[in-house]
Amino acid sequence: MTKRVTLFTEVADELRRRIQTGVYSEQMKLPSDYELADEFGVSRLTIRKAVDQLISEQRLVKHRGKGTYVMRAPKLYSGHYGLTSFTEVGEHLGKDVQTKLLSLKKIKTDQVALDFGEARELFVIQRLRQYNQTAMTIEELWIPVDYLPPTFSEEQATHSLFQLLEQSHVIGYSHQEIAAVNIEAPYHELLNVPLHQAGFKMMSETYSVDGALLLYDCSYYRGDEYRIKQTLQR
Repeated sequence: MTKRVTLFTEVADELRRRIQTGVYSEQMKLPSDYELADEFGVSRLTIRKAVDQLISEQRLVKHRGKGTYVMRAPKLYSGHYGLTSFTEVGEHLGKDVQTKLLSLKKIKTDQVALDFGEARELFVIQRLRQYNQTAMTIEELWIPVDYLPPTFSEEQATHSLFQLLEQSHVIGYSHQEIAAVNIEAPYHELLNVPLHQAGFKMMSETYSVDGALLLYDCSYYRGDEYRIKQTLQR
């Protein structure tokens, strides 16, 4: 009995990994129970239990008479997880996060209409963010150079900037403004969507607990992958 449970868990883990990494892409039909049983060297009962587990996790769906398919991922809710980074949300959802650095440069604060306080240099970082190899958002970020480690590099720019900022500051809150837009060139090519497809433009100012502006973010989100969810209080 213990061995059977172990086998079922191992098969479920491997199927889950294949879904998360895109080996089994969204809406793809899985191999039959016979084929999977032969591949894994286990019984069809073990395969069915593993598949049922992933159905309960809403990763797979069965269509009677047709087979088992990878479910299309639900739209992500921006704001649903509070003030969290793209990386943190992805990890919470079990997504494989990829970041492609598009550009990294330094400018003076007097070149932008942002209140970063005393004159200093800013990093301007443009990145393409992906979940499971699917382009999700394009970010353009402005961060004071002295708020990031002295050794800040292009490689570090592909990781969570919140985590780097938290090495020297306590992140407190963010002001956000969201607008419905059409995704124009060149962003539509980077996001792999049709020209003029509906999307969101989100402008965020993130502050430390003592009110210092840490980061300004202007991002474009795919409208077919995101919904905006906020809690309003009176």
